[in-house]
Amino acid sequence: MARSKNFTRSGTLNIIFQIAFLLVFYFAGRDSCIDAGGAWRNILLVFIVLIPSAIWTLFFYFQDRIEPEPASYVVIAFLAGMAGASLFALPLEREVFNLDLWLYQSKAFLVLGSIFVIGSVTGFVFYLPIRYGFFPTREFDEPVDGMVYGAFIGSGFAAVKSIMYLSGHSEFTLFSIAYTATTNILIHASIGSLVGYIIGRSKFLKKDPQPASILAIVVGMLLIGIYRILNEIVFLTGSGNAFWYSFILTLVFAAVILILVCNMMRKLTEKSLHKDVRVKARADYLVFLFFIVLIIAGGISRNRALQPSRFESTDYGIAFSYPSHRVSPVPIAALPGTTPGSFSQGAVLFNARGNEAGEFTFSVKARRESIDIAEINTVAYIGNLETINLYAGEIDVGGKKGMRLKYSYAETGKPEGEDFSEIYWVCTDIIPSAHYTYVITFRATPLNYDKAVKIYEYILESVEWING
Repeated sequence: MARSKNFTRSGTLNIIFQIAFLLVFYFAGRDSCIDAGGAWRNILLVFIVLIPSAIWTLFFYFQDRIEPEPASYVVIAFLAGMAGASLFALPLEREVFNLDLWLYQSKAFLVLGSIFVIGSVTGFVFYLPIRYGFFPTREFDEPVDGMVYGAFIGSGFAAVKSIMYLSGHSEFTLFSIAYTATTNILIHASIGSLVGYIIGRSKFLKKDPQPASILAIVVGMLLIGIYRILNEIVFLTGSGNAFWYSFILTLVFAAVILILVCNMMRKLTEKSLHKDVRVKARADYLVFLFFIVLIIAGGISRNRALQPSRFESTDYGIAFSYPSHRVSPVPIAALPGTTPGSFSQGAVLFNARGNEAGEFTFSVKARRESIDIAEINTVAYIGNLETINLYAGEIDVGGKKGMRLKYSYAETGKPEGEDFSEIYWVCTDIIPSAHYTYVITFRATPLNYDKAVKIYEYILESVEWING
């Protein structure tokens, strides 16, 4: 009972600390970014992110005075959470499920992706080290140990998730960085403690751990998924106070979970608190089978969301696929400036933009000529632009060799009242054939370029040449 009270005290102190941490960075850095570049920025970013994670871990460790866990176990649990996020969860979400491409396509896909991909993968990452790393050990001698280890694992997981996300957003202010770090630690550490409790109590009730492990993954999956959905809805409202509304939502979630865990802890009878319960390490086949089912459900959602549309022009001999959830074809007149400059020869075959306004533009043109790549007049293909820089290199599109021109420029004719011209980064790919020279142009602002260029590369990889 005393350890349960210490756990409650630790959770309360942590929530108070997270509020104080965020307030400090709000008043000190709501309009300031990290004033450093390169390696120094990354070092400072990691330092800021690790503060709430480290304090959370230390609070729980030092408050557990009755029977503290070995320091080495605490470090291992934290590192296990970091490893689970960096080596399994985040690569799976980004590289296998391609969440960035379809999660926000619709509310339905936001729900499916948040629960069956983000939620299930996170719940499974929490389960693995608890069940196979700590559950069989002699140090795991009370149900509260599962809560403690789960909180440590969640802390490590949150730290990596924050660092990976923030490393790609150099424009974020110090307040935005602190917000990301605090919300991630609160939600993942609290849910991790609940997952750990559900798994751990099965050891002392002398029951098969598989049903409890499945329940733990389901609970973690649903809580992570529901939180993610509600948090995205908060930001989609466009409110100027969205950060604070999100933080309040996170606080409520974390507080409710910690109260729930501690109340369940108190209801355990003294008979269940066996001090030396030994279990044999064995594979939880039902748990792994259940997780595979969840992953299949996530894969089905991904495939439905990423079902591409196809463009084909038999007259000009080109076909390609594009993700309809991210690319919308538009009439030529509806997108002035989709491709810089104008071509007097040939035809516009395809004109499109990203579904999010201003994210990127994309066009395909065909000039009735065959050229030698070595003799390209760049002005003729990018228009009469004053480029800020220009890079030329080779490219292969569908088996045809071509030239890629990469450049940036400032758009003239800025809207009234704006002080600066908009800067665009552009790729113009020129691919000659026997009868036509194809000009494929992609344009985005620097803020959107890295994300949107993945869609452009996807389109280029799908290009097929019809009739030679």
